Amino acid sequence: MIFNRLQSNVLFQYADLLYRIADVKRSEKLDRVPLDFLRRKRFEALLHHVFKHSAFYNDLYRSKGITPDNIPDIRLEDLPIIDKQMMMDNYDSFVCDKTLQQNKLEEFITNPDNLGKKYKGRYQVIHTSGSTGHIGLFVYDMRSWNITKAMAITRVSKAKLNPFKKIKLAFIGATDGHYAGISLSSDAPKLFYDFRRFSVNKPMQDTLEEITKFDPNSICGYASGVYLLAHEQLENNLNIKPKSIICSADQLTDTMRLNIIKAFGINPRNFYAASESLCMAAECHNHHGLHLFEDWHYYEVVDSEFQSVDAGVPGSLLLTTLHNYAQPLIRYQLHDEIVLDPKLCDCGRSTAMIKRISGRSEEFLWFKLPDGKDEYIHPLQIVEFFIPGLEKFQIEQTNKNHIHMRILAKNDVEFIRQKASERMHEILSQKNLHNTVTFSSEIVEHIPLDVKTGKYKLILPYKDFTH
Repeated sequence: MIFNRLQSNVLFQYADLLYRIADVKRSEKLDRVPLDFLRRKRFEALLHHVFKHSAFYNDLYRSKGITPDNIPDIRLEDLPIIDKQMMMDNYDSFVCDKTLQQNKLEEFITNPDNLGKKYKGRYQVIHTSGSTGHIGLFVYDMRSWNITKAMAITRVSKAKLNPFKKIKLAFIGATDGHYAGISLSSDAPKLFYDFRRFSVNKPMQDTLEEITKFDPNSICGYASGVYLLAHEQLENNLNIKPKSIICSADQLTDTMRLNIIKAFGINPRNFYAASESLCMAAECHNHHGLHLFEDWHYYEVVDSEFQSVDAGVPGSLLLTTLHNYAQPLIRYQLHDEIVLDPKLCDCGRSTAMIKRISGRSEEFLWFKLPDGKDEYIHPLQIVEFFIPGLEKFQIEQTNKNHIHMRILAKNDVEFIRQKASERMHEILSQKNLHNTVTFSSEIVEHIPLDVKTGKYKLILPYKDFTH
């Protein structure tokens, strides 16, 4: 109880964050051997923790003949692989902190009064469907959240913190939920940051007026959102002079990067994050790839048979988080395809690097307004779509001004369908599309794979639309 009260104390939180920042800075400079030793030590500590506090992991590992006595000899590849559906099907026994219960967390994040708040004042709750359409909940306790923020400050933004000269930080992305990007950015310590949020789901003209008034020193958010701002700057509809730009969430293409440089005179720093772990890798000043944050993660790149692939060969990512003791992820299957660089960066760091990330892009939904102008719904508004009880879904734009949603749910299907319809109408209203775009839905038992690629697609845009 005393520790719980301390976690809610602002001074204690600042002291813990500053400690984490110093610790993250130290480990960033480690050579390969001490880095591997530190990571192994954290891995074994995490295994002891999950055996003691997670019924799911305890039962799963023991069913494979793995016990706490084996921990000194366990290799990462000895452990079974898990995925989002396994986690969500067993959520209450999966988490290590019994304060966390799925139904209570879902009640919390669906209450609009809790937007921007922490669960019970100390847990950061993130929700997402990801590109798979499967709903997921990810919770960070104060320790893991401060480690995440410390990595963001020291390795991503590389900000020089000064309480007497606050950084004016602007975030552009989805802002009306407990999403990864806005949750991390908006919790930038107020002692050092003046923060403003700008929604990709607002009319662009409103955003341009508001961000011009704010005149940020630093911009972070969706790569596509920053790219849209760069386009408006080049069209002389915007005039801001940020000193740093950080892109994440969706793919930063070469075209996007070149236009951002042309518009603002800054090479943006690319940043790899997911709801499962909000700080996984970032570019250094060379911009030749993304340095993996290996002191707090294990990353495995595997083929379709879950066998490790060599650097330079594309593969699917398995993630192990070493900092989150509330909801640990061990050999968790992400659906991101990455390619590791066989070479190290010449900046001198010993960490492995991501050469390329793919498989994360979804398509914009474009619509024609009555005045002939085009308007869009950002794909990450769909990726972050959340309704309790909604297991999986798919959005299809069947013509230039109609959206159809396929809903997969086990229970309360009509209630879920109603709530999904209400949420979609909220998204349309935010873009002033509610009188232009119609919406329909259906309950299905199966969502088919794409006939051309053989893969699941969350968003099926209207192919005949031009803008």
